[in-house]
Amino acid sequence: MAVKLLRPDLVSDPASLARFQQEATAAARIGSPHIVEVLDIGTTPGGAPFLVMEKLRGRPLTALLAATPVLPVPRALGLARQILAALEAAHAAGIVHRDLKPDNIFLVDQGDGFDHVKIVDFGIAKAKDDPKAAHLTAPACCSARPAYMSPEQARGERDVDHRADIWAAGVILYECLTGRFPHDAPTSPARWEDPLRSPPPPRSVRPELEPWLEATVLRALAKDRTQRHPSAAAFASPRSRPLARPAEMSSAPRRPGSAASAPPPRRLRPRHRQSSSTTRPGRSHPQRPCPRRRRGRLPSRAAAHPWSPFSWGSGWS
Repeated sequence: MAVKLLRPDLVSDPASLARFQQEATAAARIGSPHIVEVLDIGTTPGGAPFLVMEKLRGRPLTALLAATPVLPVPRALGLARQILAALEAAHAAGIVHRDLKPDNIFLVDQGDGFDHVKIVDFGIAKAKDDPKAAHLTAPACCSARPAYMSPEQARGERDVDHRADIWAAGVILYECLTGRFPHDAPTSPARWEDPLRSPPPPRSVRPELEPWLEATVLRALAKDRTQRHPSAAAFASPRSRPLARPAEMSSAPRRPGSAASAPPPRRLRPRHRQSSSTTRPGRSHPQRPCPRRRRGRLPSRAAAHPWSPFSWGSGWS
């Protein structure tokens, strides 16, 4: 377990205290394996609130991108699929994260060589049916990192919905695939002022990417939120092709000798059926006995016999 404390200088700040409590409420409400689990909430004798959370061992996505700026396509898709699964669970519970960024995406090391994503820090999350969340909207827009803020967040709109998380997920996937931000000046407001300005296509930076993947990423980065993917599930499974096939869900390099890299088991050689003169149900003639194989000699009509193992072709070995 891990304990998260609110800084003493923020205890007297009502907005900071509300965001701290919102993090516990949002994480407990979602209940997804890709969301960090909050076990308990309380207050110290000194009056400082704290959260008891599951302890995560690994590193944030920021550290991975610092070591490997451009990820292999299967690994990037595996990360994106888990991120979108977490967002879909949050949106289904009426929670919008609004601060999705690599710092808040933790890669848990479970010792199997695969990436296991956990999204943390729901401090500025917004609940659709929570009337007390309205006063957190304005501070939240200023708390998010500009590089991953959607245009509507940058404009200070109050009706920010789940499509802001779709935008942030698109920026993260673009960064994982190309090693750069989709805009030249990610911290400048100028990138939202021109409605005709669009990010360079990912294939202009990395030509080996497939067209369907480029189209999927660019749709997530549409400045008009009505043109983006309608949901995280739609982002993960576009009509043209699923974002990540089952073999690409967790695509860290496989370790030699692991169960995932072991060859499939060989099929055993089928045994000869026992000869019988009884009539099987549904047949009008008795079952013919299987010819017996002789060492070094192949029966002349074995391949045509219905119960001969040689009629199986390559189905056994």
